[in-house]
Amino acid sequence: MNPVRSLWVHGALLGLACLGAVMVWTRDQQSTSMSVADVRVWSAKPAEVQKIVFESKSRSVVLESKNDEVGRWFEGTVTRQQMPRPKQDKQEADATNHDPDTSAVDNKGEENGMLTVFPVLSVTTAERIAEAVAPLRAIREVGHLSPDQRQDFGLAEPEGMLILTIAGVERKLEVGGVAPGGADRYIRNPDTDISYAIRGEFCRDLLSGESMLNERELHGFEEDEIKRVRIDANGKSREILRAGAGMTASWTDASTPDKPDESLAAWMAKVARLRPTEYLMAPPAQAVPIMRLELFGKKDSLGFLELLRLPDEKAGYVVRTEYTRKHAKVFPSAGEQVEQELDSLLRQ
Repeated sequence: MNPVRSLWVHGALLGLACLGAVMVWTRDQQSTSMSVADVRVWSAKPAEVQKIVFESKSRSVVLESKNDEVGRWFEGTVTRQQMPRPKQDKQEADATNHDPDTSAVDNKGEENGMLTVFPVLSVTTAERIAEAVAPLRAIREVGHLSPDQRQDFGLAEPEGMLILTIAGVERKLEVGGVAPGGADRYIRNPDTDISYAIRGEFCRDLLSGESMLNERELHGFEEDEIKRVRIDANGKSREILRAGAGMTASWTDASTPDKPDESLAAWMAKVARLRPTEYLMAPPAQAVPIMRLELFGKKDSLGFLELLRLPDEKAGYVVRTEYTRKHAKVFPSAGEQVEQELDSLLRQ
């Protein structure tokens, strides 16, 4: 081949390669700018969120904002419909040697499954939802969709309806399908008939129900803020002190502040594991008080912790703090470990 012609051919191929690279880079830049776009659906402040309701075929979530001297929290319920098992006729029941299945029928005679109500008390997750919806920002505006187009975005039969009360105004959003990639959601504002793609974290929190919504932390402050604890149990009392921070922190008796006590440190670590697993609708009747801790910072009281044993021996324990506000069940083994060492701790 002629060397000059060969040079032209290679030059042309190089030019085409560069053009292709530029086109791909430009497309990626456009895609990136689309993904981080900031479209404001409505303006509001998180503190103005008063009520959060999410309704779907299988569950209903209701959260209402409340305030006290500690701060704000959300309280409500998750109502879940348990789908009925297929009922057996008499012939099938005889074949399996038991009576026809009537478990799908509740005590009202309904055959659509049982409704189970779970109490919810949420601080961290509910506040995260409030921050996500007030103001509500979208990744991009999809626009007005025809009925056929809604099918492609999961909005022909929405997964649920989100109803928000913000500064006294009720706002609704239809929650559709998951966007490609799985992180975002399509929604539609029925008031404007405009659809959007939004970040889907808060939708996942609501769809997860009480398992994600319930508050698991005992306190709203860091452990390093605790400087003194008063333990009250069985008519006895003891004060202990905390020094240092993080992994190097130590606990001592108030009467001997220069003598770290490993048994105190181990017991307080067990107290920290009394994490709420399930909140109760009302204070437990006939529960036996086990102990109360008063927690202090450098000067003032930070909060408290109460541990109670439920009357049924196998029912376990419940805890209540200034942050949980309501009584919540804890893992029975965690409560038992704290109670078992309490008497010896108070005798020292």
